[in-house]
Amino acid sequence: MKKLAILLVAFAVNFVFAEDIDKKLAEQVKNEAVKMKDELDKKNYKYIGEVTHPKIIKVIGGVENVITMTKQAMEQQAASGFSLAYVFHEPTSIYTHMSKETVDKVEKEVVEYIVFIPTHMTTENADMKISVEGYMIATSKNKNKWYLCNGGSNKAQAQQLLDFLFPGFVKVVDGKSSIELPKIDQKTEFKNAEKK
Repeated sequence: MKKLAILLVAFAVNFVFAEDIDKKLAEQVKNEAVKMKDELDKKNYKYIGEVTHPKIIKVIGGVENVITMTKQAMEQQAASGFSLAYVFHEPTSIYTHMSKETVDKVEKEVVEYIVFIPTHMTTENADMKISVEGYMIATSKNKNKWYLCNGGSNKAQAQQLLDFLFPGFVKVVDGKSSIELPKIDQKTEFKNAEKK
């Protein structure tokens, strides 16, 4: 049985509702995240450009810049001796964000599906280990082609990213969010701390 909750109604042009995600779709979205990490491990940076949200591509200055920045980040990580491991968990809810946008002076309704994929990321080298409980954001207009991005490293960053990608998706009133975002938690462990 689907759980339907109207989370936000604003100016009659922008609203969000959530429902339980069916197992098949949850697995599909999780597999998209796993594939992105696999392609990153293979240094297939072109694929990262293909699954990056168009709004992010535009801000960064084009898909070639996304590819270059990803490559540079991964090379810097390797040079510093850090390994990177991800564990992805199946999402439990899917959000439908409906809004209106004007393209070439024509107003049209836009529907986007948003899924938070819980993640556990570990990066470590000889000196330290950083563990992050967080999430990836998967978004689609047709539940077939999915775009992916990291949800941010803290709540403020996550809120900024969501406001940028989906204006009106999350509202904060009196310090309370209209949508409960997944937990973000980071722990740093220094190895051989007694030597420092």
